[in-house]
Amino acid sequence: MLTLLNQTKRLLGIAVLTAGSFTVAGQAQAAYPAHMESDLVKICTAIRDNKPLRLHMAVKNSGVSYRALQKGLVCNGDDMFTFAEKNQAHASSALLAKRLRLTKSMMAAR
Repeated sequence: MLTLLNQTKRLLGIAVLTAGSFTVAGQAQAAYPAHMESDLVKICTAIRDNKPLRLHMAVKNSGVSYRALQKGLVCNGDDMFTFAEKNQAHASSALLAKRLRLTKSMMAAR
């Protein structure tokens, strides 16, 4: 539990996908193990590709909760849900809405 909490703390504000290539950037980039960077890129890629099963497995394999990812993961400058909507990844955004317990008014406000 403590390890997951430490990973979650380190995750916040770290992943940014740049146009065309996937890189992870942030203040604590040097503190992140290579496998964590790879896991975060896989999550953003699964969202972009509109693959909900791959997204679920990437989140599960990362060991970080959907809530923690929503607070800290940034894909191309957007949070996960906004990134999915911008890429017209409707299946991915539906999974994220369900897992994050977003209401219709919360989704409309984005």
